[in-house]
Parts: sequence; C-alpha cells; structure tokens
Amino acid sequence: MGRFVVLAILFGSAVLGGAVYITFKNSAAIRHNVTAAMENDFNSYAEKAVPEGGLTVATVENQESFGTSKGEVSYSYYVDTKKKWSFALHDKQIVARVPALESATPRTSLKVTRQILAQRATAHQYEVVEAARLKVSEFLKQWLEQQFPKEKNIDLRVVFQGEKGSTSNP
Repeated sequence: MGRFVVLAILFGSAVLGGAVYITFKNSAAIRHNVTAAMENDFNSYAEKAVPEGGLTVATVENQESFGTSKGEVSYSYYVDTKKKWSFALHDKQIVARVPALESATPRTSLKVTRQILAQRATAHQYEVVEAARLKVSEFLKQWLEQQFPKEKNIDLRVVFQGEKGSTSNP
C-alpha cells in the first residue's frame, strides 16, 4: 500500500489522481515520511549493490609529467554509498543529494609522492563531474525502477554535496 501511494504521489496515478498529489504536496509530514522511507530503502539497496561502499563513477587516464618522469596515471573517482544520501520530492521530481565526489588513490608506475598525485586528482575532478552525475543517476534510476517497476520516465536530479543549491530547495 505504501509504495502504491508513493507511486501515485510521485507520478500522478490515474487511479488516485490529483487528490492524493494535492494532499501530499500540502503535507510536510507525509513528504518527510516518504523521503525517509526512500532513504531506508536506498540504504538497503546500496549495501547489497556496492558492499565496499565506493560507487566508482568516473576514471581519467592521463599522460602526466613529473619533472623528468613521464607516464600514464589513472585517476578514479567515487561516491561513498555508506555516507548520507538524501531524497526530496519537488512536484514530480526526485532530487537526490549525494555525498561529494572523492578520488581514489591514483594508479601509476611512476615514482611520485601520493601528495602530488592527490593534488593532480583534485585538479582533474572538474573534468568528471557531469559524467559522475550521469553514472549516479543511472545507479539511482536502476534502484527506483525496482521500487516502481511500472514507471519508466522517472524525473531525477542529482546534486553533489558542496554544489551550489545542494542545501537549498531546488
């Protein structure tokens, strides 16, 4: 029953129509309960889907120069699924606020300090934000389609922690 009501609220079910949506939209308590339930369901899903807790969302392979050393460095970025992910409902859109992108230890055969590699990883992070957002969105849509199998056009927006608009209502 609960998921059917959520489905009706999120996507305007023909059976329940606008009355439920209007009630939902005007009830902060219901909106809070629905988003809390989504967070609990997501946490269970994430524990099974990504048991190690790091959802790899982007990789950059780059030729780098460090003084006289030159070679390939692989920078990987992930989102920690064990940190807090929150969901908000705004009209028919689900807004997912997810932890900030983090960089894994870069891989290379070059003799370079971890500190220098970490600085370069941070410098390359801007290159992968949109690809990472897409990957997180795909991951979340897979989960949402399991929750609501009849819905195929889920409107989802992903906001990384620290991005402009991540703490205010969209």
